[in-house]
Amino acid sequence: MDKKEFNKLIGKVKKFDKFKLNTQVDLFIDLTKLKFNAKDDHELIKDALELVNAKLVRIFEKNGTQSVKQKGRLVYLHNQIWAGRQDDVDIVDAIAGLKKARLGKRYIKESVDMDKLHTLFRGLADEAPDGKPEIPENLKDFFKATEKFSIRSKKA
Repeated sequence: MDKKEFNKLIGKVKKFDKFKLNTQVDLFIDLTKLKFNAKDDHELIKDALELVNAKLVRIFEKNGTQSVKQKGRLVYLHNQIWAGRQDDVDIVDAIAGLKKARLGKRYIKESVDMDKLHTLFRGLADEAPDGKPEIPENLKDFFKATEKFSIRSKKA
């Protein structure tokens, strides 16, 4: 991609809100491809992709869209749930909470195994009718679930 084409693409990012969904998704796909092939201007591409991603998440959520097939790619809404300590809970208290809930052997090494706790919360979310993890009462004071939505694409 030459400089002129690159500048045209960045210009589209600035006008993103004026485009229809198909054009917005095309732009996301183009930026994603460019990110993997870029040697120069990588930070600018990354920033543009971040902006487009955030806007597409809002659009997909607002429209109830899960995925769109376009240009041989499947662009889809990806949801991650992360386990984390409550803001006012230190690691010692978090470990005590897991032990009190009789989860110590499974989730504690020298520290809390956040990957396994993440898997627990993901499982709780999968079981919940609304997709939100119902954190066990005896862990609520120590841990929280944080959701992060992003747009991803893969070959269709």
